[in-house]
Amino acid sequence: MTTLSLAAILLPCALVAGCRNDFFWHLLVTGFPTTPMTVPRADEIFRKGIHPGQSREVVEAWLASQGFAPLGPNVDDSKSLVYVVMTESNEGSSDIRWMESYGANRMAEAAGLKAGDVKTVLVARYPDADRQLGRLEVRVFLFFDGKGRLLRHWADFFYYAW
Repeated sequence: MTTLSLAAILLPCALVAGCRNDFFWHLLVTGFPTTPMTVPRADEIFRKGIHPGQSREVVEAWLASQGFAPLGPNVDDSKSLVYVVMTESNEGSSDIRWMESYGANRMAEAAGLKAGDVKTVLVARYPDADRQLGRLEVRVFLFFDGKGRLLRHWADFFYYAW
C-alpha cells in the first residue's frame, strides 16, 4: 500500500473522529438544506428588493426574479422557493381568521400592523433553509392593504420536527 492511499484512508477517518461534535458531523448526519437561508439574510434581501407602497404586481414580479413561483399543483413546495397568496374574502367580513394560515395574523401584529388593515398576504417560503434536529423554514410575510399596496414585510422562521 502506498503512502498516498494510506493517507487517503486515514485522513477522512481522522477528520470524522476529530469532528464528532461540530458542524461537519452535523451535516454528515442531517444533510445539506436545499434552500439555505437565515431570517436576517432574508430580511435584508427583501428590504433591499421591495419597498412599502409598491403594488402587488411589482412585488410578484420581483419575487419571480428571485426564483419564487406561486404555489400550485405542479410545484414541489418542499424543495422549491414558493409563495402562497392569502386574500380576505370578498364579503368584506371583519373576521380575521382568514389570516390564521401560516400564522399571518400573529406576524402582522409582530410587524406593528393592525390585522384589520391587511387585505392580502403573500408568504414567501424558503422551505428547507436549515437543518437542526428537524427542518427549519424561513418565511417572509408581505402585507398589502385594500388597494394592493405593500404595507411592509416581516421575516420569521417555522420549525418542523423530523
